[in-house]
Amino acid sequence: MALTRDYKDTVVARIKRDPKFARALYAEAVGALLEGETAEGLSMLRDLVRADKAVRAPADGSREASLLAGIQRVGAGPGPNRSRR
Repeated sequence: MALTRDYKDTVVARIKRDPKFARALYAEAVGALLEGETAEGLSMLRDLVRADKAVRAPADGSREASLLAGIQRVGAGPGPNRSRR
């Protein structure tokens, strides 16, 4: 039996209870994306989306799915059928 919490659960709990931390994480994520650290920036944005999902919990979940899909598309880069605009 593990006595520690999952890192993602810890981050989501902190985001939910501390708006200042959430804003700082968002600023750090945007900064990472602008610096070219795509994987790190997208990981932080995913944490924010997970926390938002936990707080709002809509009936159909389509908003979160589309947000996560958008974040994943940004991280995927241009593929054979996509081009950067």
